Amino acid sequence: AYRVVMGYFASNIIDGTYFFTRCKGAIVSEVEVESANDLDIDVKEQEISRLKHLNRVLKAIRNVNKLIVNVRESGELAHKVCKVLTESHGYYNAWIALKVDGQEGFETYYSGFGNEFKFMADQLRKEHLPPCAKKVINSSELIVVDDPVENCKECVLSSGYANRGGMAVRLVYDEHIYGILVVSVPKIIVNNKEEIELLHEMALDLGHAFQVLEEKERLIKAQDALLDSERRLALSTKSAGIGIWDWDIITDEMTWDDRIFELYGINDIPETYGLEYWQSCLHPDDLDKAAGACQAAVRGEKEY
Repeated sequence: AYRVVMGYFASNIIDGTYFFTRCKGAIVSEVEVESANDLDIDVKEQEISRLKHLNRVLKAIRNVNKLIVNVRESGELAHKVCKVLTESHGYYNAWIALKVDGQEGFETYYSGFGNEFKFMADQLRKEHLPPCAKKVINSSELIVVDDPVENCKECVLSSGYANRGGMAVRLVYDEHIYGILVVSVPKIIVNNKEEIELLHEMALDLGHAFQVLEEKERLIKAQDALLDSERRLALSTKSAGIGIWDWDIITDEMTWDDRIFELYGINDIPETYGLEYWQSCLHPDDLDKAAGACQAAVRGEKEY
């Protein structure tokens, strides 16, 4: 009996003998299995075709892993993932629908389609999901559709799936759903265990990647908002002719803006300075009043 062990994929065929390579992100070992000379020719051709397809899928997944490291924005990642999955010829077409925080519906990214996908994109934007998407969005399992033409008649894309199968999997990390990934594959391998496990594993990696990118995007927005606030504050204080300083009571370290140094007429700025330095800059007539007000604020008696 001829059996393919999960995790081993054909790297070449020499004199009727298969050589398999164990792959998961990188090649780690090679083993030779028994000769395929006695296999029925049709079975042999199907097996060769299946293994070649798995190798193309594995190549696509490797390229997706490279994208995850280098891409910096969720939409860019989704767009490039779809291109990689189809350009490697691992999948006929691929599309990703991402849920955008604070918005209804999904943003879509796709490859391997023509204008026929535009209507699907409009439907997804309105949160009208096709049957496979409705099913997978609430499932932790990868959904397989053996015959989309027959079983997904409601889907606007089903007519283009003759002799093809469909796979759908949600993109999730830490119970947060970021979207869904749908691909089409040759019908004869749509239920292949290795195929399903590879795609599901990639979807898990993508879910984590979207989580990381979402956090980065939030951080960038927060930083931009802070910079904008600081620019507005700087403009306001400059117009009013006032300065701003901050005092860390625990470490007795102060931070002054440039305007404070100008107001005190200080050109040689010390490396570190605290309360005592500030008091030394005050006019003698103002020292007791200012220092007393500062200490009252420290005690929580009044604002300074």
